[in-house]
Amino acid sequence: MGSSGLSSLDALVSASKSLLDLADANEAFLSKFRQNITASSDGTVDISEEKAHLDDYIQLAQNITLSITKAVAETGRIASITTEIKSISPLKAVSALKAVKYATDALSVATGELKLQAKLVGNLVGSIKGSGQD
Repeated sequence: MGSSGLSSLDALVSASKSLLDLADANEAFLSKFRQNITASSDGTVDISEEKAHLDDYIQLAQNITLSITKAVAETGRIASITTEIKSISPLKAVSALKAVKYATDALSVATGELKLQAKLVGNLVGSIKGSGQD
């Protein structure tokens, strides 16, 4: 998305893209720590497992919580930005409204994904603590 001419809208679009990128990065981090079971052509089964430490998950949970808070705050700014758009020329308003739509959709997707990740990480932390492992 290019510059809309409204700094508040440009900041919203940038923040929403950053939150999407963060949700994607969290998913990549979490996917590294899954069990992989593969079978070779000769029938040999290989089980590989990588584990994160409890501190890694606790840090991730804190980051996700901060990201959800930021997403909620950014979502709250949409109404005032939409009002601001009314003050610009109609030609610029069309692209600005498209940028608002993008930001709204991106924040919705990011917030939903971050909430799911928070639940998953919370369950992982609880399981690790309950098992007595690090």
